[in-house]
This record gives sequence, structure tokens and C-alpha cells, in this order.
Amino acid sequence: RGFTLGADTRALRAHELARFQLQLDFSRLCLMGELPASLGELELCELSLGRNSLEGPVPDFVFQTSLKVLDLGGNAFTRLPGAVGGMRECTTLDLSENLFETLPQTLSRLTHLKLLNVEMLKVRDPPMAVLEEGVAALRAHYTRLEEQTGGEEGRRVRITLVGDPRAGRTSLARTLARGKTTLT
Repeated sequence: RGFTLGADTRALRAHELARFQLQLDFSRLCLMGELPASLGELELCELSLGRNSLEGPVPDFVFQTSLKVLDLGGNAFTRLPGAVGGMRECTTLDLSENLFETLPQTLSRLTHLKLLNVEMLKVRDPPMAVLEEGVAALRAHYTRLEEQTGGEEGRRVRITLVGDPRAGRTSLARTLARGKTTLT
């Protein structure tokens, strides 16, 4: 059952609100800065912070296990922490139009996730091509990474080789790509 906070309910404490399925919609309120830690005291099933001017890393307390819908879209968040993987019940996650450069591998733990909105992100890792294919492709990507790294979160490095084309750049590139040396 739904519940709306109004003037007559301000005296209720967080533990009294726990029996309700709380849905907080703070979207399009011109909120700025960082989120207050007291928000983490509420047990929410939906939290919408979309289309504000919130910035910095997304605080860990946002990622509650009870959350089914989380809208962070249209802000200036810079980092999505690994705690996002703790939202075991999450079905909808909107990360669109933020400043994330990478997304954590723990996203693959969101087994109930059906909708992941990544529009207008400029993420390097995982590759946007993977994100655009959907949730199943993202899980497959992270599964492959875990197999390759032995479960440790890997880092990607881009190397640009410059110089004379006859100076062994191709051999070096092949060696780096295959992970073993090759004689040429």
C-alpha cells in the first residue's frame, strides 16, 4: 500500500514508517549538492531523484535492499559505488544523463533487474555497446570478466603505440592482446 508524506505525518519516525511501502519522488525539484544521510534511515521501495542537480558520488546509503525502483537520471553524479549490487529486489534502475565514467561489476548482482536506462552516458567500462544491448548482455560481460580475472574487478588500459610501422608495434600489440609472447 502506498503512503504520502504530508504535514500530518511529519511526527512519524523512520521505524514507524517501516511497515509502509515508501515511495519518495524528489524528481524535478531543483535539488542541488549532496543527499542528506537521513534519507538512508527510511526503508524505501521506490526512490526518484531524477532531473535535479545532485552531484558527486552516489552515497552508499541510497542502495537499500528493499528498493525496487531507483531513478538517478538527469543529475551530475560522478561515481556509482559497488554498493549498488546490494539492491537485491531492484527491477528498474535509471542511470541516464549522469557523469559516470565506469559502472561497477556489482551491477551483475541485480538479478531482478529488468530495465537499465543508460541513455546519454559516456561510460568507458563496461563498453557502451554492451550496455546498449541490455541487462542480459551486461551480465554476460561481467561474467566473462570474472572468469578472466578470477573474480577480481579488472581495469582496462588503453595503450597507443606510436613510431615507425616497421619497429615491431604489431608484434607488441599481438603479445599484449594474447597475454603471451610471440616470436616474429
